[in-house]
Amino acid sequence: MGQASSAFFAALEEAPGHVAAHLLRLLFAPQSHFSLLSLVAALGFAALFLILRRKRRDIRARVLFRALFPRSLFRAASCRTDASMMLFNVLIAGALFGGMLLSTSFVAGAATKWLDATFGVQATALPPAAIALAATLSLYLAYEFAYWLDHYLKHRFAILWAFHAVHHSAERLTPLTNFRVHPVDTIPFYNLVALLTGATQGALTHLFGAGHEWTVGGANLFVIASVFLVLHLQHSELWITFRGRWSRIFLSPAHHQVHHSADPVHFNRNFGASLALFDHLFGTLHVPSAKREVTRFGLGPQRINPHGFAAMLVTPVVEAAAYAIKAVRLPNRRGGFTVGGSWRQHLRLTNSGV
Repeated sequence: MGQASSAFFAALEEAPGHVAAHLLRLLFAPQSHFSLLSLVAALGFAALFLILRRKRRDIRARVLFRALFPRSLFRAASCRTDASMMLFNVLIAGALFGGMLLSTSFVAGAATKWLDATFGVQATALPPAAIALAATLSLYLAYEFAYWLDHYLKHRFAILWAFHAVHHSAERLTPLTNFRVHPVDTIPFYNLVALLTGATQGALTHLFGAGHEWTVGGANLFVIASVFLVLHLQHSELWITFRGRWSRIFLSPAHHQVHHSADPVHFNRNFGASLALFDHLFGTLHVPSAKREVTRFGLGPQRINPHGFAAMLVTPVVEAAAYAIKAVRLPNRRGGFTVGGSWRQHLRLTNSGV
C-alpha cells in the first residue's frame, strides 16, 4: 500500500498539473503533516474530549459542532490570514527557497563515510526489532531536539525573531496556523533538522547498517504519531491538558497554547514539538493547569496590522535588516565595517514578547 501510494504521488508530480499534485500530496500522502486522515483523527479526539469533559454525556450534535467550529473563529481576520499563508507557503515558497535547504540524506552519507573512515566499518549484532526501535527513537529525539533548539534560538535572537513573530501574530488558533510562517523562518529549521537527523542517521548506519527505522510513507513513525495525536490540536483553542507525570513527558495542546499566550507570565516557554523532555532539561517548561490559563493570543498592539500581506512577508525583512544594521558601526578608520560594542543588545532579545 505504501509503495503504491508513493508511486502514485511520484507520477502526479511529473504530470503537468504540478500544483494539483502538490495539494493532493499535502492532503492524502500518509507522511503529510496536514493529511485529511490526521485532521479527521484530531477532530475525533477533540470531539471525544468535549464529550467526556461534560458531566452529562448526552451532548447534542449541534452543540458539539458549534464547540468544534465556532462561527467567530472563521470570521476572524487571523483565520483568513492563516489560509492565505497556507496557499503561499504550499504553492510558492517551496519553489523560491527550496534550494537553500540541506539534504538529510547528504548529511547522513557524509557522516557515515567519515565514521567508517575514522573508526572502521562496524557490525553491531543486535536483534532486528531492537535495532529498529533504537533507530526510530534516536531519530525522533534528534528531530525533537532540532525543533526545540531552533525554536529557542528564534525567541532568543532578535534577527531571527523578526521572522518568527509572523507565526506568533495569530490572534486565533486553528490547524491552519501551522502554515502561518514566514518562508525565511523555515530555512534555519529545515537545515537544523537535516544536520541533526542526518548526523544521527549517519551514526546509525555506521553502527547497524541502513534502513532500520520504522516509517510511515518515509517519515519517522513516532513523528507521524505525534502529528495524529497532538499537532493539529496544539493550534486550536481547546484547552486539553495532560495530567501528572505525562505533562512533563509530552506536550499537550494546552502546553503549546501557553507558548502562544500574550500574557508575559507565559513568555518563552514550551519550545518543543511533542516532547517536554528538552523544555524540562533546559528550564523552559511551563506545565499548564487543568483550568484554562490562556485568554489571549498574539503579539499585542506593537504591530499596526498583524494580518496584512506586507506585515506577513515584507515587514519581517525590514525589521531583520534594521537589527543587522544596528549591530554594525560604520565606518571605521580603514573604510570598512566594525562590529558595534553593543551588538549583543541589538541581536539578542531580553524579552521576545512571546
